[in-house]
Amino acid sequence: MTETTSYNSLAELRGAHANLLEARRRVGDTPDQLAEVRTFLKRAEKTGVIIDTDGDRRATQSLLDYWLTVLDRAGMDPDEATLATFDPSLLQGDAESGFTAMNNLDRVIAQRILSSLVRPAKTYGADVEITPRNRRELYRANEPHADTDRVIAQLVHAGLV
Repeated sequence: MTETTSYNSLAELRGAHANLLEARRRVGDTPDQLAEVRTFLKRAEKTGVIIDTDGDRRATQSLLDYWLTVLDRAGMDPDEATLATFDPSLLQGDAESGFTAMNNLDRVIAQRILSSLVRPAKTYGADVEITPRNRRELYRANEPHADTDRVIAQLVHAGLV
């Protein structure tokens, strides 16, 4: 039996959730579809190790709860699904390789995000000033939010933010 791996980012997990919703709308609760739900739940649980904010953890746990309810209503007697505990050590990747591994579009988005977060310091003795931003402030009207979410996840994984 193959070990189930986590999703690489919250954006990837949300994309899988959206795909499951669409498939369920198309084919209903078939045995194959319900097996996909079980796989999603196992992967989503493991992804908890990289989900750090309380809001993201609550939202992600609610996705798990939704799919547990789907399994329960289909008579599948689901196991409990709870996000794994956040592990900050997993987010300390190699920053340079994380940035250089990005495609050109992601690199442009990453530069825009980093530029909005870090500015040259105005005070003597400091190199830079950090400007805290919430995720919504990092979105751009002409850019899909999923692209920004994906790049943020890559930056976090590389330890850059």
